[in-house]
Amino acid sequence: MLVLGLLTATKTFLYTLADQGHNAARDGDTFGVVTDNLRPKQGFFVLGRISALTGGRATPDPEFLAIATRLEGALPGYVKQVSTALVKEELRAERLVTADGRALVAVWSTAPPRESFAPRHATFAVNKTLGKRPVLVDPMTGRSRFLVTRPGPGGAERFDLDVRDYPQFILAEK
Repeated sequence: MLVLGLLTATKTFLYTLADQGHNAARDGDTFGVVTDNLRPKQGFFVLGRISALTGGRATPDPEFLAIATRLEGALPGYVKQVSTALVKEELRAERLVTADGRALVAVWSTAPPRESFAPRHATFAVNKTLGKRPVLVDPMTGRSRFLVTRPGPGGAERFDLDVRDYPQFILAEK
């Protein structure tokens, strides 16, 4: 959700650029996007990749609809017992329009990153076209590949995706 908030915000302010120390038990020590030695952390590269994809800003598309029509391992509203709490996982997809007018679809699972949910391979149906050669971009690794789509019922477009607990982005073809 932080990533999506950054995309739609007019301005973003980092709490602190660099870590304040090495103690992981003290939250303020590890809030930076670079270490206290000014070495970039993973978040530094993720923010840079997302900024490059969006041109720094994106606008949500309220008419976009994506439905997970098939999910391996569980139903889309999967609930798991984690210690004393119930954790519900949902699959989410949101379409944004980038600063240069391209469609960008973010797809993710709401499963907490530290919980051991089984890998999710899902089939999605979306109500807006992704173009002939949409590109799937993983902001954590920087890897990208063409996403294979196929026609679905009622003019929908379908695609398969291994869903992560962070947003992956589908850059639609203009």
